[in-house]
Amino acid sequence: MGTCTQEDCMPGETGCMLGYSANSITKCKHFNKGAATKTASSTIEKIAQLIPWAGVSLGQRDISELAASRSLSLIGVIGVQNSGKTTLLTLLYCLIRQGKKIGDFSFSGSYTLPAWETLAYYMTWKPGNDISFPPHTPGTFGRIPGILHLSLKHKSGKLHDILITDAKGEWFKDWATSIEIATSQTPNWIHKFSNAFVLVADCEELAGPNRGTARDDLKDLYNRLSNGLNARALAIAWTKSDVSVRSAIKENLNSHFEKDGIDAMNFDISAFKNLSEDQNSDYWQTQVLDLVEFLILKTTTKLTHQPAIKPQKVKDLFLSIRG
Repeated sequence: MGTCTQEDCMPGETGCMLGYSANSITKCKHFNKGAATKTASSTIEKIAQLIPWAGVSLGQRDISELAASRSLSLIGVIGVQNSGKTTLLTLLYCLIRQGKKIGDFSFSGSYTLPAWETLAYYMTWKPGNDISFPPHTPGTFGRIPGILHLSLKHKSGKLHDILITDAKGEWFKDWATSIEIATSQTPNWIHKFSNAFVLVADCEELAGPNRGTARDDLKDLYNRLSNGLNARALAIAWTKSDVSVRSAIKENLNSHFEKDGIDAMNFDISAFKNLSEDQNSDYWQTQVLDLVEFLILKTTTKLTHQPAIKPQKVKDLFLSIRG
């Protein structure tokens, strides 16, 4: 695969720093054309495949720059394959795009807007009433995939930025049993650096014929996550809540979650409407907003403005500072 001669540019993982697209990447003067000669077509194809998940999402270098200039929280979304992690994030963005607020926070921008829009495409009505859930999250060893960014503005005027992970579910299943294998590298990183966590519980699996295995897998994942949690906030997202789970299974899981004295908040979430009479039809959908608000408030310091400093020399631009 072709590479870039610039040390901090990784066109195959995080995209070209100078903005060249997958189709024009070989025109960049820093691109290693020699290495790309034999695999130019496969390189372009691989970059194109990565764009929705990595080419327009953030890497470690970007995170460092963000953290140096603003208030920032990293939320780790933990769950096995097909549990609804990506759909949960897509639902969040679709609601924000409609103008919904996250408590007292409103949308103020994103460095990964193309990635959000790519996800939202699948859950947006298209000609022929074509609508679907986002595809399975791909991934490769050695990188931190799917880190999505949101900039939120509090009603007080203060900005706060959050990063949300969307890693491959199979890695978390491996991580629950061993932290040493290669596929556990990304979950280990997420567990180490996240300020708060979302543990995804798949109601459809917990209600299905393999509910016993799904319950045990969720317990194993919780055990790994809770080890070293160190008072960081944890939310349980019961995804696909339109599917009913036997009360005995939910009670058994909740008892397991509470045994370590960890105060985890529960949220029932689904992309479908809630048709019960005692709740608003949008209840399951808007619970994702409450979930994110809960984690933001658990990870932010007191939202206050910097004190106003009255200048002593108002008319002198160079001396308009407090002496």
